[in-house]
Amino acid sequence: MIGPFEHKSPVIDPTSFIHASAEIYGDVTIGEKSAIFQHCVMRGDVNRIEIGSFTNIQELSVLHVSDGHPCILGDWVTVGHNAVIHGGTVEKGALIGIGSIILDGAVIGEEAWVAAGAVVIPGTKVPPRTIVAGTPAKILREIEEEEIKEVYRRAKRYIERLAPWYKKLQEESPLKRSTF
Repeated sequence: MIGPFEHKSPVIDPTSFIHASAEIYGDVTIGEKSAIFQHCVMRGDVNRIEIGSFTNIQELSVLHVSDGHPCILGDWVTVGHNAVIHGGTVEKGALIGIGSIILDGAVIGEEAWVAAGAVVIPGTKVPPRTIVAGTPAKILREIEEEEIKEVYRRAKRYIERLAPWYKKLQEESPLKRSTF
């Protein structure tokens, strides 16, 4: 389902892939060649959600906002399965691990990683090119150049290989997307 919340409707670049099971409501913008996979939910009700280009959001992830905090994801961001980003900012090339939680006002710096299952508490600033883990998330170490290149390679695979495959599968399916 893709639909409005009050007077605001999602704006999705036509080159992006949105799985039929994703739910996207309200003030949500999705840039070019991004991919939103199965059962993701994005609700831009009391604030906005902005998703850059070449970003992939994997199955079961939730993006939401609060009155004082939009949810902003830059270009080339990878959001792992079942992650929650609530009123946080994720800068270019960052990786959000499986099942992690990013809370209001947190900023994940450029090309930083949030480890699987980590909880980034409200207002935390994660420096660029660092890995954080734990509850609450703490810096483990800096990220090496080859590790950063691998994140971009994997993100490119989601955009160039997996999203087109899912799109073709979806087009052949009797299940169709609903909008209102």
